[in-house]
Amino acid sequence: MKNDERIIFAASDEFHEWIIGIVAGKLTEKFHKPSVVLSIDHEKWHAVASLRWPEYFSIIDMLYDAAPLLERYGGHKQAWGLTVKIENLEALEKKLYEYSQKTIRDDMLNKFINVDTKLYHEEMTLETVKALSALAPFGQGNQEPLFLIDEMIISHAEKVGKTGAWHMKLHVKNTDDMWFHA
Repeated sequence: MKNDERIIFAASDEFHEWIIGIVAGKLTEKFHKPSVVLSIDHEKWHAVASLRWPEYFSIIDMLYDAAPLLERYGGHKQAWGLTVKIENLEALEKKLYEYSQKTIRDDMLNKFINVDTKLYHEEMTLETVKALSALAPFGQGNQEPLFLIDEMIISHAEKVGKTGAWHMKLHVKNTDDMWFHA
């Protein structure tokens, strides 16, 4: 894939069909582009794909455009899949690249993070942490809040915890030279 491409397309006979959805999701999350990851099965003469996409993109429109090349396709709001004959794989890749080039603008590729609210320096207290902890447990129906803290400088970062299950500890200060540990 070239850096200027608007879609990520990866196909291999070494990709296991059971993990391509996870891989597609991680690629879309990291690069903020639609991704198509295909597992090629030479014995069956077809490839099975998992597709993921950012909120700005319509995977349904793209697949309707490519439908004549596909054996089948379908999905739901979060993920789609497709099956394509190996002989149509190159044409499918070209079709998806062309579609994404004409529909995805440069500004769409910018990833934005939605924060719940700005947290001011004077609000960063143990009482605030305790109050937020009372809202737990966090999960799909109760997302953990995400805060914006402006004008902080990271002076030092370190790993803490057991090997393989560590967390990041940040030593930061604001522009008023007040030190915080997160």
